[in-house]
Amino acid sequence: MSNEPEIVSVASLTKLANMWNEKYFNNQIGYTSTWFRGQGTDEEVLLPGLLRMVNNDDFKKTDFGVNILNIENDILSHFLEHTSSFIPKGNDLVNTYFLAQHHGLPTRLLDWTTSPICALFFAVENRSNDEKNGVIYFMNPNDLECGIVQFQNSPRIYNHLNNILSNIDNYIFEKKASIESKLIGFWPPWSSNRLYAQSARFIFFEPIDNRKEDNQNERAESLIIDDSYLRKHQNFIKKYIIPAEKKESIRKELYILGITRRLFFPDLDNIARDIREHYYYRKPDHDFP
Repeated sequence: MSNEPEIVSVASLTKLANMWNEKYFNNQIGYTSTWFRGQGTDEEVLLPGLLRMVNNDDFKKTDFGVNILNIENDILSHFLEHTSSFIPKGNDLVNTYFLAQHHGLPTRLLDWTTSPICALFFAVENRSNDEKNGVIYFMNPNDLECGIVQFQNSPRIYNHLNNILSNIDNYIFEKKASIESKLIGFWPPWSSNRLYAQSARFIFFEPIDNRKEDNQNERAESLIIDDSYLRKHQNFIKKYIIPAEKKESIRKELYILGITRRLFFPDLDNIARDIREHYYYRKPDHDFP
């Protein structure tokens, strides 16, 4: 892992993306399907928000316990209760789940993108992480056990997720109908401007039924993407380090190219935030934020 090239500029990211494009180019569809995920810190384990939350030691001390299915049911119920006036008409439970994820609700969805520039932006944007290395994951999702699925053309995936979310209290891991993989990669419908702007893709982590004691550790281990997982599956997923000392210069490059927060969060709040940060961080000798 340590011999992998580092991402030190937009150009170095482009070089790596081109390398993956050549390696995984699909002649049948005419393009590559590489997915990217940028993070401001190099975490030991790659997990979606809900699993990070229940693995937190402070959370384990609460009355909620660590039953993932029950916790997710409570969280989603509260979200639906308070957001009915904000949810687009016609949004079903599955699409609302995607929308909740993109607004920060802890779910079992892990965000990915088909845009390497989007991943780079998220890896360097938070200045509070400037003393830590960032990272971008590259992945060919066709090599996941279940493979990439274009969601809107696959009622099988849709019905599977809808069944999990609609009957989450009764869902038993062994009873899933036709999908064998515990990590499901798919292309969701772009039901919001954010999903569209970020070229969103997701990996869905299959539920673990904590009421089942047999083989519990084995099932839990299969849902963890860590350095051991990366070493085992480096033929289709790798991570590349962004050195902490390069983050500021990369931000300046992105700014010059017009890559700012409002591009990926196209709303008034983030337009105002971009303008505020531009004036707050600008220096007499240049216009960078």
